[in-house]
Amino acid sequence: FRTYSSPTETPEIGDIIVLNHGKGDKTGGHVGFYISNDKIGIWVLGGNQEDCVKISRYPYFRFLTYRKIV
Repeated sequence: FRTYSSPTETPEIGDIIVLNHGKGDKTGGHVGFYISNDKIGIWVLGGNQEDCVKISRYPYFRFLTYRKIV
């Protein structure tokens, strides 16, 4: 998903967000739908988060790219 559709720096609700697994990982590993962001991190709707679909906040260091939904 790092190359899906077109990148954006101003995501809208529902756009794709690609996150890495943790510090040092630049290849990606988690994909979800952008909800919002705050001072601490980015809120993402995703599946397989603690074995369920839910909204979770991820720290900014995990962010790789936002991609527009076509």
